[in-house]
Amino acid sequence: EFINSGVRGSAVSCGSNFPDALCAGPILYKLGYPLILSDKGKSESGALYHNGKTIDHLLVFGGKTVLPDGNIEHLFTKNVPLNIATAPAKTHVLEAQIDRNNLDQYFQAYRINVGDAVYNRINGKSYVSNPHISLSSLRYLKVHHYNYEGEIQVGEIIVNSAIADRTLSIFKSFFLARYQICQMRLIDDFWVPGRDGNVADDNSIDHNNTSSFNYRVVAGQTQLSRHALGLAIDINPLENPYVTYDGAGNPHVPHDITAEFVSYDKNGDPTFKSNPSINYIHWRSSSVPHVIMNNDYCDQVFKMSGFAWGGDWIVPKDFQHYEIPK
Repeated sequence: EFINSGVRGSAVSCGSNFPDALCAGPILYKLGYPLILSDKGKSESGALYHNGKTIDHLLVFGGKTVLPDGNIEHLFTKNVPLNIATAPAKTHVLEAQIDRNNLDQYFQAYRINVGDAVYNRINGKSYVSNPHISLSSLRYLKVHHYNYEGEIQVGEIIVNSAIADRTLSIFKSFFLARYQICQMRLIDDFWVPGRDGNVADDNSIDHNNTSSFNYRVVAGQTQLSRHALGLAIDINPLENPYVTYDGAGNPHVPHDITAEFVSYDKNGDPTFKSNPSINYIHWRSSSVPHVIMNNDYCDQVFKMSGFAWGGDWIVPKDFQHYEIPK
């Protein structure tokens, strides 16, 4: 909360040296300064905070515990490297950390092997042993994207290996265009114990999560979804709902949340505003943020990569959905 407060002073201490940090509290409270807690002997967190800011007054609590070599310049380092392979989804990244001359490093595909960290997250949830898609036919992708606050954050998604490269190209194009995606996390983060993939999909949608692979049937049917093969991607689903129609042509949204305007906190969690006159079934326009329309930027990028859009279907309409046709 201090980042955009205009405060011209700050303090740094070591989180593992509790007394120093504790002593700093009353002083900083009176001064109105933020306190950055770093790991012992590391100043990355201080560098992330101070980068690009004018600081007139800097307090250091803990001396060499915070700055082992006494070099205060470490607190203003402009390029703290980020390990894209290990950074979890939703990790925020500063513009100064991005090497614009080597963007491919932020868009990577990885095999999933039995026993590795990704496998342990998905096994028994979005992935189960089956005759239709093998583990070797899936790829775990890490990408960078802009969120709804215009900040860069890490995203993750699993797709079929056959479309891994084009999917990376799509999200790289989105990044270059600063196209905003609320969040990108594996569907497994939204799994409800004892329930199936369709319930997890509902939960993922309710958190406006962009996702792909989920071994499940089409909701209300017995045939496999294209998501089950990692050949479909849902983008910003709250603003782009799945809509069915009754015999009189009246729309119905299975997820009632998507029928109302939604705002998001810093964690990407939704806050629902009861305003039925403003909804994403009827209120569809390129002027509305994050709404996908035929032939807009998002639509063009996906279609140029061989995807078909569920918004082009007659009935139902699936505005969030892009898939590789059968």
